[in-house]
Amino acid sequence: MSYQSADGFFGDLFSPVLSAASDGICQAKAEAAQKPLDDARDEAARSWPTATHIFRTVDVLALYDQTFAILVAASHAIDKQAAENVSDKQMLRAQQSVIQKLIGVGTEKYLIPSQKAQAARIEQIDAVDLRKWVLSCMSESATGYFAVALSACNQPWFVKALGAVVAAANAVVEFIKKIVRFVYNTGKAILSIPGDIADMVAKAVLIAEVSAVAYVGYYLYKHYYKKAPAK
Repeated sequence: MSYQSADGFFGDLFSPVLSAASDGICQAKAEAAQKPLDDARDEAARSWPTATHIFRTVDVLALYDQTFAILVAASHAIDKQAAENVSDKQMLRAQQSVIQKLIGVGTEKYLIPSQKAQAARIEQIDAVDLRKWVLSCMSESATGYFAVALSACNQPWFVKALGAVVAAANAVVEFIKKIVRFVYNTGKAILSIPGDIADMVAKAVLIAEVSAVAYVGYYLYKHYYKKAPAK
C-alpha cells in the first residue's frame, strides 16, 4: 500500500483501514491511480541529494511553476469530483485544505523571494527546504488523486486528468535531475531562504492531514469495511 504522506504519517495511521478495504474495486483502482505519482515522487527523492540546496534563481522559479502546476491539477480534480459526488465532498475538501496550504507555503517562501531576487539580479538562491516542499507537494498531490479516484472510481474524465498530471510529475523529476548538477559561484551574491517558515507551516499541514485521514478513513469504513462479511 502506497497511500502515505512524505513523512509516512498516512501510511502508519491509515494502513489498517485500507487493508480492510483491500477487496473493493474502487479501492484497487485508486491505488493504481496513485502509484505512478508515488513512483515519480520516489524518483525525485532519489535524484535530489539532501545536501543540494543552492540553485540558480531562474531554476527555482521554474521548479516552483512546475510543482505548482501539479498542485493546481490535483486541486481542480478534487473540486470537480466534490461537485459531482456531494456525499464525498467533506472527505475531498479535507485533502484540498492540505494542498492549499502547500500552495501558500510555496508562494510565500519560494515564489515571492525568487521574484524579488531576480528583480535585484541575484542569480543564486540557497533554499534549504525547497526539496522538502517539492516532495511534500508531490506526495500530497498523489494523495489527492487517490481520494478523487476512490470517489470517482475511474470515470473517463479522471483517467484523462490522471495521465496529464503523471506527465507533469515526470517532467518535474527530469528537471530536478538537471538542476541538482548546478555548481554555484561563491563570488556571486546568494539569497538565503531559511527553513523555519516551512517548519511552522508544516504543523498546520499536519493538522489538515489528520482531518483528511479521518474523513477518508470514515469513507472507506462506510463503503468497504462496514459492508464486508464477517469472518
